[in-house]
Order: sequence, then structure tokens, then C-alpha cells
Amino acid sequence: MVLTNKGSFSYLQDNVNYLQIDGALSIRIERINNNVARVYIANAENVQQPVPPHITMADSAGAPVLPFLENFLITWFGSYVLSINGQPHMILNNQKRQSIIGPSYAASGVV
Repeated sequence: MVLTNKGSFSYLQDNVNYLQIDGALSIRIERINNNVARVYIANAENVQQPVPPHITMADSAGAPVLPFLENFLITWFGSYVLSINGQPHMILNNQKRQSIIGPSYAASGVV
């Protein structure tokens, strides 16, 4: 399966992002606070479902992220892979970027 960019998730906004699994289930990503979000499974009626045993998550080092109360808890500084039947279905890739904020009169750019 080829994975393509499907947008981005912000820990600073209250939007709930989703990625469809099939006609019945989707993956949801929801901010808990500025540092932590939860990834969970929802049905077509937007009701959270138990994490099926064939859906797993791991961090960028390959360490399992175990479900806690039917949520995978993630942080802004990590990268993660959610797999279905052992095949990657969603990658959450930390972009390791910072915004630069300064006085409006100060010149800025890239050298």
C-alpha cells in the first residue's frame, strides 16, 4: 500500500482529524492538551470503538504503544506508525519545525 500525505494534526487546535480505515471504521486523532493527543477508532456513527487486536501502534524506534482505555496516547515530540494486520496504514511524522516570531520591523529569511 502506498501512503500519501493526508494533512497535518495540531496539538494547539481542537480539531479532530480522521483517516478512513474502511466503510465502517476510521482512525481519529484528538488533542488532549498542548503535549498529548489520543488516537482512537470510531464507527460510521462517530462512536468510539474498542481497538481491534489487528490494529497496533509503535513509535519511531519500533516500541509498541499499547492502548490505554481504548486510546493510543501520543506526544508532539514523537513519530508513530499505526498498522493494520502488520501493514502501515497511518504514519504520524513529527516535522521537527519551529515557527520564528519576531518584531514586525526585523528582516528575516533563509541564508
